[in-house]
Amino acid sequence: MLGLLGLKVRTVCYSEYLSSRDYDLFEDVFSRFGIKERICYSTIKLFALDSIDEKGDIFALTESFMRGRLAASSISSDAISNLSNNFEVLLVDEVDILFGKEFHGKTLKPVISIKEPEVSEILMRIWNAFNQGGRSLQLCDIQSMPEYSRLLQKLPGHQYYVDNQISRMLSQVGHVDTIPYHLDQDTDKIGYTELDSISYSTEYGYLTVFAYLKESENLRTKDITLEKVLAMKFRCAQFSYVNISPYRIIGVSGTLHALGSYEKTVLGRYNLNKFTYIPSVYSGTNFMFDKAGRGIYLEKSESDFNHRLSTEITQVTRSDGSVIVFFPDNSALQKFVDSPVFRRLGRHKNTLTELTNSTDKEYIINKAATAGQITLSTAIFGRGTDFFCKDETVEKSGGVRIIQTFLSKDLSDEVQIQGRTARQGKHGSYQLVLLESDLERDFDESRGENQIAHEARYE
Repeated sequence: MLGLLGLKVRTVCYSEYLSSRDYDLFEDVFSRFGIKERICYSTIKLFALDSIDEKGDIFALTESFMRGRLAASSISSDAISNLSNNFEVLLVDEVDILFGKEFHGKTLKPVISIKEPEVSEILMRIWNAFNQGGRSLQLCDIQSMPEYSRLLQKLPGHQYYVDNQISRMLSQVGHVDTIPYHLDQDTDKIGYTELDSISYSTEYGYLTVFAYLKESENLRTKDITLEKVLAMKFRCAQFSYVNISPYRIIGVSGTLHALGSYEKTVLGRYNLNKFTYIPSVYSGTNFMFDKAGRGIYLEKSESDFNHRLSTEITQVTRSDGSVIVFFPDNSALQKFVDSPVFRRLGRHKNTLTELTNSTDKEYIINKAATAGQITLSTAIFGRGTDFFCKDETVEKSGGVRIIQTFLSKDLSDEVQIQGRTARQGKHGSYQLVLLESDLERDFDESRGENQIAHEARYE
């Protein structure tokens, strides 16, 4: 509708997978209405980068500055004036994520990479000295290298910035494993977990550079890859997500009723103060959560927890149902996979984590709601992922069963996970299977000697 009114529409989502999925679903509609050129889907992060680019090619400008060849002016007055006439409506899917802890108050800090043989030599010396142990290198050790002098000639007038980056290298070389990374041996790329996927464009300064050096013997094309990644990093911009200011902003969320007062206050700062609740086009819900009975289990030991989880899964699959189990993170999921009970659950099992590639992700999601299927997933896929049930056998058995193995700290997160079943008028059920020590750790909550009724305890 906004596109037909002649407005540009930018639809953003926290997830690259969900953003691409939704655009693919509606691309033909946009084409038929002749508005495809006005519609853009992307992640929130890419939207921020595009906002920076509107003011000029900041990457090229920064590199020109560092190399001493920056032109007097690279942005015309016409370009600046055109920015104010660019009426773009921002449509945010899962808007509470944009204004949550993942983005609100955070900044995007893009960098440029200066690649020179001298930089490679400096990085290699720092890494080799760290690997060999002994005395830690100091800035003066690097300044005595002939490569250092040659590098200053290529970056004239910027010794302060060069020394600052070398100091960062020296301080970060011993912390390469601080942030867990993933090496894709097919592409020789290192990536980091970013919400529901692995981002191979995300870097953590010299931690990423040294991670490549650490994995150098595992690279298929070692020399080519190291030539690409050994670089000096200079920050060229800083974009605060709180500075998002489109012509208009519209947000969509499936958990509007679960937002707390703080979230609503934050939304109000962006003039998001009108809320519309749209009822389902389907009749009454077929969602079942037995809070007073078998809907909640609280186990004392890890062994009891694994046994209970296995029992509940087996009961569902034996009746030709399907079950999706959500774990808080990949570590908790893997712990269950490594347990003895997991091997007894049969062959129809899949795991869905941030490490799952796009092709397998699509297959696992489509397969999840079929008869006898068991899907173990990390919590991030409990939001926005469409585990739609088309299998009549599963529907007759009571629909997709969702089992959550942790207690959400935010009500909206739990509501989202519950929403992965009983979709579009279908049947579905939900359970909590919890470990008492997890509640003690995360909420300082213990069952103790007093046996509180299930439903009262949940509330």
